[in-house]
Amino acid sequence: MKQWVAVGVVVCVTTVGCTTTKQYQKQEGTATLLEERIVRLEERVVAVEDEQRRSSEASWRTEDADEARDEAFVIEPSPLASATSREATSDEFVKPSSRQVQQALHKAGYYHGSVDGKIGPKTKQAIKQFQQEHGLVADGKVGRSTWGVLGKYLEG
Repeated sequence: MKQWVAVGVVVCVTTVGCTTTKQYQKQEGTATLLEERIVRLEERVVAVEDEQRRSSEASWRTEDADEARDEAFVIEPSPLASATSREATSDEFVKPSSRQVQQALHKAGYYHGSVDGKIGPKTKQAIKQFQQEHGLVADGKVGRSTWGVLGKYLEG
């Protein structure tokens, strides 16, 4: 009888041990799959962030090119023009910094994000909303006419 009990205990321990090992291997395999998925997701996040950064930079380069084109067609006042007319036409546009744009939008109540100096989707949306509500061309770019209205919020 003692021999059968001993054999039964050994069989039971062996069976439980095998089951535990299989469960551990299954959990380990699941963990590996999850780790691989996390790595792939992190790579996708980095790719999306890079695309957003490139898109934002391209947008600013386009705006800079538009402004450079506009500046190339500035008509210089005649030396014979009166002082008053020269003052009216020499009103130069100084492009505001990204931080100034965000601060002005914040003061105007259109931007609620952090003032970090980066023109991202939230800032672009705030610019467009401001432009629409002030009768400006809603292109999301802060040029001469938009800054002429928006800049007043930064001053006041």
